[in-house]
Amino acid sequence: QAVTGWRMDRPMSGISPDSTLLFNTYVHFQGKLKGLSPLAGLREFWVDNTTSVSVPMLSGTGTFQ
Repeated sequence: QAVTGWRMDRPMSGISPDSTLLFNTYVHFQGKLKGLSPLAGLREFWVDNTTSVSVPMLSGTGTFQ
C-alpha cells in the first residue's frame, strides 16, 4: 500500500470460481538471510500492466524453509 497507495480490502470478491488464479504476496522483511545476495542497482517491479516501480531485489537459489 505504501508504494501504490492501493488497499486490498476484498481482493477475491470479483473472481469467478472457474478462473485460474495466480496470487503473489509481498512481504517486508528486515533481518539476516543466508544464501541470498542483493542484485546490483534497482529493478522494475510491475504493479499492473502499465505501471512499474524501481525496487531493490535479491537473488538466491536452493530450498527455502
